[in-house]
Amino acid sequence: MLYSFDIFDTLITRRTATPAGIFAIMQHRLQNEAEYGEISAEIRSRFYDLRVGAESLACNYYRGVNVEDVTLPEIYKAMSTTGELNERDIEKLMALEKETELQNLVGIEENIAKVRKLCAQGNRVILIENSYWDEAVIRALLEKADSIFSEIPLYISSAWRKSKSSGKLYEVVRFKEKIAYNEWIHVGDDRSADATIPKWLGIQAEQYSFPPLWGVEERYLDKSADDVSAQLAIGTARNLRLQHKDWCNPAVVGASIGGAILFPYVNWVLRRSEEMGVHRLYFIARDGYILKQIADEIIKKDNLPIETHYIYGSRRTWRMAGYDGSEAQLRRLLNITKPWVASKARKIADIADVLEISVDDIKPFLPEYWPDMDHLLYSETFNWLGRHLSNQPEFREFLKNHHKDKRKLALDYLCQEVGFGKDDFAFVELVGTGFTSECMVEIIHDTYEKPVKIFYYNLFGDGIEGKAKYYNFQPKVLAHSMLLELLCRALHGQTVAYRQDNANIVPVRVNDEKEKSILTDYGYDEYLSAVGAFTSSYIDCYRQYHLEPSDKMSYFYLDDIGEAPDENALEFFADMPFEDTGYSDKIKKFAPVLTGTDIRNLFLLNPDFSQYKGSDIHYSLLRCNDWEKNKIAWYQRNRGKIIKRYKQLWGKDLLPPEDIYAAFRGFPYRAAGENIVIYGAGVLGHRMYNTAVKMGCNIVGWLDKNYEKLKEKGTPATGTIDNLCDYEFDAVWIAVYNPWVAGEVKEEMLNNGIPEEKIMYFGKWAL
Repeated sequence: MLYSFDIFDTLITRRTATPAGIFAIMQHRLQNEAEYGEISAEIRSRFYDLRVGAESLACNYYRGVNVEDVTLPEIYKAMSTTGELNERDIEKLMALEKETELQNLVGIEENIAKVRKLCAQGNRVILIENSYWDEAVIRALLEKADSIFSEIPLYISSAWRKSKSSGKLYEVVRFKEKIAYNEWIHVGDDRSADATIPKWLGIQAEQYSFPPLWGVEERYLDKSADDVSAQLAIGTARNLRLQHKDWCNPAVVGASIGGAILFPYVNWVLRRSEEMGVHRLYFIARDGYILKQIADEIIKKDNLPIETHYIYGSRRTWRMAGYDGSEAQLRRLLNITKPWVASKARKIADIADVLEISVDDIKPFLPEYWPDMDHLLYSETFNWLGRHLSNQPEFREFLKNHHKDKRKLALDYLCQEVGFGKDDFAFVELVGTGFTSECMVEIIHDTYEKPVKIFYYNLFGDGIEGKAKYYNFQPKVLAHSMLLELLCRALHGQTVAYRQDNANIVPVRVNDEKEKSILTDYGYDEYLSAVGAFTSSYIDCYRQYHLEPSDKMSYFYLDDIGEAPDENALEFFADMPFEDTGYSDKIKKFAPVLTGTDIRNLFLLNPDFSQYKGSDIHYSLLRCNDWEKNKIAWYQRNRGKIIKRYKQLWGKDLLPPEDIYAAFRGFPYRAAGENIVIYGAGVLGHRMYNTAVKMGCNIVGWLDKNYEKLKEKGTPATGTIDNLCDYEFDAVWIAVYNPWVAGEVKEEMLNNGIPEEKIMYFGKWAL
């Protein structure tokens, strides 16, 4: 029995993502190493494209003269048609290519072990390869991988001028080895040349599963194939997938996505720190956990004079402690906090939780007519209530005094951990508006007067002018920046406070074991280890050629996995245990699979997505199959018709009454004493009219298209929408349950010249 093995991507491979990645490295070296300065600038600047093109040109020419594969000298002869190369240049370039191939060789141990075993058992083993390299170079590459290859016969296409792809190289082997096809087993990675063709000849073929590139990797290389840093990064990820086929999915994502996105940022932080004389970096929990891990590996490999520290902080520990008593900052505290999105109703208790006070503490500062503490707050009411509280100096002073002790503990902790005697420190953050770090800076400025340096991967806020100096790795709007947070989790709970422990201030963390258990069960610890493995391997690759990692690749990956993630990435992010507000200990999946019931509830009954059980509806939609996507589109197109038809058939509303009229629980209490016009005299209109009168509003008009009939029945309606301009009013309320009808009413009012700020709608869905 004869055993043959393909060579490239079966026994050996490269550190680059593609074979042509070798040319990207060569181009970099040609442009940056002095010994190649005599070669034409045209060749040095365009080498990647010229080398790829020359191989194609040579193959095309020689196939025309019945030659199935070309040699390396023939490829460079084709390149010399540029008129830019002499014989000496060609020799230099071929020597550089051989050297670069040898430098970037990676052995595939599982198949090398098979060759060793077969040889030890006395079997006849040969190697067969389509390659422009001659036998001497191929032998050198193989022997670098393992000495077992020093005596094994080689059949190379460029030497025999026959290729595996046509089957003729197999014919050469059959003749030279005097072997029947049915007594031959071949192993290789190429579906056609190593599987289909030999099987057609009667050879027993085993296709080796060499890890393919992921979609995001291919899409990036389609745009930037000559990006040498990316070639090495993607090659590193693929080779880790090759070496660790038993890795769980989070580990695979860590090597392929996490490292590629986060490594360039951390490397940039370290380079900027060196430039600025920063010798102490403080990575802020919990996003900083993995960032510090990457930084420590780079610092160790490059022997950088930088210390790294992990500092415990959070919204809970710094936001209210850093409150300065101003109206502007209080409004930011209320408006920035994630629970306050227009589609979700909250209660006073939620405001109290954010401000870290009790409901009883808020009561004295509420409007006189506030009904109860369980009153639901939709966006309009909440915005007004936020302004109402912020406008009260007494409330602002109360908040500042209430958190005075919290501020002192936070300052003592920061002084203890950082020490502000020297200016050689900076903080490292990940993504956000910067508001929490601004609050931290406010605390620090009780004792330190200079601007505090803070690094961000993506900062989308302006920061405190003069009090902090921000360094923004990606100063742009990132549509999927939330995914960064999922790449930077920590195996410990949230920091909620500080406490005195003898002479030290220590952080108080909640749910440490629960958080660790949930993430460990998910495989996040293996994800972290894989990011570390990527970091270690990638440093060895790119430092060899004095490269910088590709920041362009980092944000391309982030955008791509947000819109068209590979199956592995989609599963990793979507099923991640996640809490998105920073204030709750309730854990849910980031983007759960939508059931048929979920689709009906979200796209027919509750299009505000208030019943969505995850954090990213877009990512859940990516998990839907075609049938489910068509169902969603059908609901969106026909929702109004379905609701109307249901009413006609059954004589009742499809939505329960509490959903139809819950909007009015968001009544704007600022309206007391104002002149109001109400449009709509149905059930909702009557509720609004009665409540407004009770609160002391001056109803100057009540409009409805059927006002004459309503007036006959005793409703004090005064006209139609055409009469709206006849009234002097502070606001007009649209009392229409159906948001689509309400939208048409609003549009008509705008067309009649009514200022938009005077038009108010209290339905569940914003117009």
